[in-house]
Amino acid sequence: MPTAKPLAATLLVVGIVTVASPAAATCFHNDDGSVTCCAGSAESCSTTPAKKGAPSYKNAERGHGALVGVSAETARTHDGAVGVHVGWRHRRAPSPKTLVGEAAGYGALCAPILCAGIGFEEVPSSALLGDELGIDVGISRRFGDGDGYIVTIQPIARASAPGRIRTASLLGAFVPEAAIGFGDSRSLTLVWYPFPIEVLATQSSRISVEAGIGARVYDSNNDRAKAHWKARLRWSLAL
Repeated sequence: MPTAKPLAATLLVVGIVTVASPAAATCFHNDDGSVTCCAGSAESCSTTPAKKGAPSYKNAERGHGALVGVSAETARTHDGAVGVHVGWRHRRAPSPKTLVGEAAGYGALCAPILCAGIGFEEVPSSALLGDELGIDVGISRRFGDGDGYIVTIQPIARASAPGRIRTASLLGAFVPEAAIGFGDSRSLTLVWYPFPIEVLATQSSRISVEAGIGARVYDSNNDRAKAHWKARLRWSLAL
């Protein structure tokens, strides 16, 4: 029996390695940039803190709900306007990764232009369509030149950057707002907001600055296809 001891030792080593080897872990990224890995059961989960410089999304609440707000604006067609708006939002967690798997950082801020062509390396995958989708409907009272009312319908597709900042997603930069004017004349104006900046003041309120360009496509006074611009400040509260 000269080989009994070596064989027994080999089996013992294999058994120890098998028992000591952990099960394959499943890992997922959290909204604050940390990583949680679980092997087998919830009791065996561990969380690794976010690396220095990793994205941290303070505006990453999920779910859906309504909002209300007030706005003030000026435009090419009128001196100014103040109004109210209501809206609906559906939010999902922003992605901390790009389409090629690298850390996204602040790449969401250039989602509308895909970072001048290198966006697939910089823009989070959730920023292409947007991690906040919805619609706003508003009514404003114009004053000064262009007296009357404006009804606006604005599709929303926003992307979240780390911190409290949001801007248009790639989709959102190309979907226009429809503004219907009533007063001395009736009109339809399409306005694009390629780079709105929205800051989450608190978890339920946000302030946005929007600069838009567009064209008046219909006017009852035959004043059509005029280049248009608009600047707007909004405050909104989630219900």
